Amino acid sequence: MILPTAAYWREWGARHPRNALFLHCGNAHSGAWKGNAAYLEHALHIVATDHPGHGRSPAWDPALDLHDQATDFARDAFPAEGQVDLVGHSFGATVALRLALESPERVRSLTLIEPVLFCLLKGSELFDRLQTLSVPIKTLIDAGDAEGAAQLFTERWGNGAAWLDIPEAQRAYIARCIPLIPASWPALYEDEGGHFTLESIARVQCPVQLIRGDQSAEEIPLIHGKLAQALGAQDHIVAGAGHMVPITHAREVAELIRMFMGL
Repeated sequence: MILPTAAYWREWGARHPRNALFLHCGNAHSGAWKGNAAYLEHALHIVATDHPGHGRSPAWDPALDLHDQATDFARDAFPAEGQVDLVGHSFGATVALRLALESPERVRSLTLIEPVLFCLLKGSELFDRLQTLSVPIKTLIDAGDAEGAAQLFTERWGNGAAWLDIPEAQRAYIARCIPLIPASWPALYEDEGGHFTLESIARVQCPVQLIRGDQSAEEIPLIHGKLAQALGAQDHIVAGAGHMVPITHAREVAELIRMFMGL
């Protein structure tokens, strides 16, 4: 199969006619979905792209908004015709939601796993605190300490492993990608493109499910609550999981996807 996207991509279950596009979180790559794909490739054709600057995809173009470029990469990975099921995690979930809003006729269903839409919390004390927590990460990046910034970010948004317990190659990869985290903030904190107002989100036309871990950061249940109300979506909670739930609890997440899609 050939796709017109500029992104690097992987696929599983290519013999199946039902198409799905899986979009990973920041500091990861398309290979993050291999655990889920192992439970779904018997019934679903899965394509997973690498976001700009991640995995083997081309670098982020600083002349472009990162979220715009990531959305373009993902949109170009849609099948040539027919509909696609979208599954996104964290940053990837925000791209998936945007695609469902911009191309409603092409999207069959939408699974959002912990979308980091901090902009939905604007006006709250928590939103102000989240912005304050982000400052040291950007400060370390600007000072040239990518590893320090990567460690600080991973302590809050990783899988719970201590930084030095993460394999060296993986730590180096996270440090390489870490400048892309603040590049995503104009979309995630400020909604600079105006895509993610609750009024806009409520216009999603396809069935939607939400998935989160019960050990995730305090902002995630609040974001999910707002999305569940706007979308009329069920909020599934995976016991014992944190933000990296599709990786640490691949079987449970895959089962929720399977039931939701009726596979």
